[in-house]
Amino acid sequence: MTLRLRLLASAAIAIALVLDAACAVAAVQLRFDYSAAEETLAALDSGDTEGLLRNPGIAATILNARFYEPAANESAFVAAVSSARTLPAPAEARDPVRIGRAYARRSEIRALLAALRAAEPAMTTAAEARIAQYAPPDPLGTITVHFVLGGLSDGFYSVDGKADTFDVPALGNALFLRIDQAKVSDLDGIRLNLVHELFHVVQGIARRDRPALQRAKTGGPPVPQLLATTLDEGTANLVADASRTEGTGEYLAMWQRRFARHAGADTLTADFALFDALVAGLRSGAITWENAYLVGFSSVYESPLYFVGYEVGRVLERRGGPQRVAAALREDAGTVFLDYARYCRTAKDACRATFSAATMAWLEHRPHTDARRQRRAGAPPP
Repeated sequence: MTLRLRLLASAAIAIALVLDAACAVAAVQLRFDYSAAEETLAALDSGDTEGLLRNPGIAATILNARFYEPAANESAFVAAVSSARTLPAPAEARDPVRIGRAYARRSEIRALLAALRAAEPAMTTAAEARIAQYAPPDPLGTITVHFVLGGLSDGFYSVDGKADTFDVPALGNALFLRIDQAKVSDLDGIRLNLVHELFHVVQGIARRDRPALQRAKTGGPPVPQLLATTLDEGTANLVADASRTEGTGEYLAMWQRRFARHAGADTLTADFALFDALVAGLRSGAITWENAYLVGFSSVYESPLYFVGYEVGRVLERRGGPQRVAAALREDAGTVFLDYARYCRTAKDACRATFSAATMAWLEHRPHTDARRQRRAGAPPP
């Protein structure tokens, strides 16, 4: 082969590699929508709430909050916004949607929105590239990122308009990030939260043709729900991964401290022991799903089961790369956990913690899933 042909071949290979990388990143495209925050700020300035509830980001924030607190409805939101100018520190009873507190921080929030706009190209590129490593190969399309004020969650999401807390098809594939408590210095922390919630959207899209997997997380029996939620939150933690995120700001630093704490052998072992106890308690009926969720996933207790799922995902990634994590999105959580436990039994040094003998026994003899029953009956798998 002549030198000229070698150069042409090398150039062709380089171009192909660049195009492959570009296509991988383009598997998901983010669209930032600042309108919910901007319209709320304008209403806080003027007291005029006309049309405010028609904004999709605001509507979703209220629906999500109302799931946890029935008093956090449209009327409460409007009342808190319209009265914020005369009530410098709205009492919680008057402000169940937690929106009135944004009034005193209007200038800081506007500065944050300006910083987000300036950082948008770099932030979307970094988030899209990170997600592309762990996403299934099919294109994910455009996902809208709504920046919102108030509410009871730092972040939440919808897939085809469906969320754990509402079902509004018009909302499509989206995530909603609360920013009224953040500072300009928290851009790296906002990006961390963005990637975490974005991966939840990816999880839902990957299971569109697996409704049994979706039901396991949102409305099935409590033990499978615990497993599915642990795996989903843990793998979202793995993809965002504060321990591997460089940056500054109080929010990111808080998550980095939490990751470091739960990476310690004693704390991680305690996290797995809590998981074992919750499985046993839910199986026996000694505790309710609501109490298990509070103890295992609430930030009040540092979301300890996030780190159980993170450890399972970390071992998956070590064994098969990001593609193995992507494949797990379409698998039953109990099957993934059983595979993890069996691997840890034979490769003990590879796992920092594992499940108890009782949990292992239940995983090995757990009730048939919907998918198994359907296959046994001759129907196609979900």
